[in-house]
Amino acid sequence: MRDISHHYKDGRPRHGSPEDRGSADRYYGRSPIPHWFPQGTNKGEKITEDRMSDSEIAAYHCGYWKETDRKDWGYEPQSMDQLQLEEQEDG
Repeated sequence: MRDISHHYKDGRPRHGSPEDRGSADRYYGRSPIPHWFPQGTNKGEKITEDRMSDSEIAAYHCGYWKETDRKDWGYEPQSMDQLQLEEQEDG
């Protein structure tokens, strides 16, 4: 496995690192699609899963599954079944 210590500073994931991006994807409710940014989030080139090492992909998933907080969008998300039922009641 490739050394990924450069993705960390003082024991914490660097901004844009695989673990950081996994954590952010989970926090914002996005699907897990491994990627990272060597120059920081949304700066420079985006490295996608096909160019990531096994250890970088593992770090991404580690960040994704360790994240326990979720973005508060200011409303409770509803299931599609609830939305369809409301539409039927209104229509």
